[in-house]
Amino acid sequence: MKKSVALLLVIVSLFTLFSLTACKKQEKKDDNPPKLPQGTVVIKTVSENAMLRYLAIYQETGYNPVVEVDLSNYTTEEALENGLATTVKIYNSVTVNLYYATGVKYYVLTEEEYVKIQEYQNRTGRQVIYPNVKMTDRPDKPQHRHNANIYYKFDSQNTVLPKLDAEGKVIPNYWTYEADNAPILASEYNSLRIEGENGFTGEDGKQYFYVYGRRVDAGVEIRIFMHEYYRYRKETDPNFNLTEDDFLHIDYRPYTG
Repeated sequence: MKKSVALLLVIVSLFTLFSLTACKKQEKKDDNPPKLPQGTVVIKTVSENAMLRYLAIYQETGYNPVVEVDLSNYTTEEALENGLATTVKIYNSVTVNLYYATGVKYYVLTEEEYVKIQEYQNRTGRQVIYPNVKMTDRPDKPQHRHNANIYYKFDSQNTVLPKLDAEGKVIPNYWTYEADNAPILASEYNSLRIEGENGFTGEDGKQYFYVYGRRVDAGVEIRIFMHEYYRYRKETDPNFNLTEDDFLHIDYRPYTG
């Protein structure tokens, strides 16, 4: 019964996501999107699980990685999930925007660069830095542990697929702290907050904030949205450029199958 309910939520989530966005402009206005050397849009064949991960990126950033998909055009294959055989849908002819599909990555920057990005965010209103995830809440396996797109709660360490709430939405698992009681490793943050300037109210009625920067030996570890980070770098350094390989590196590969 639980499996049937979970699959139903997946279907509802995917239907809602793509029926609203396929063949349409992104919800966030992007008057001058950057261009990859070989084009911003590519065609991929992706699994139902990958669609869930795209949904997670879309929910967090507001940018939909899937430009177009026909939900009726798919094949099925058998796979193991938590040791049990299951049937997985593989969607064909999916048009994906690489800039958005890469999603968020972990970066370690100097304190100075960390402050500069915050100043840029305040000046432009563009969110580059997203809330961090506590080390103890990250996946155990190395290939998943360093994947910054896994910012959500999940059931299995093997699949690290996102849990969905009753509305079919991903459940974030950001690092939080009570107001006036910031963790020692939390670097000061004075910029755009996705939870609002005054944080948010927890179930206990107390005020909480998300941690955006984690102090490490080399500086500050942050989660950055690659699309907006590219725009930031291009604006602050005209000679800066990224290649398609930069957007295929590490974080993108788990979302293709």
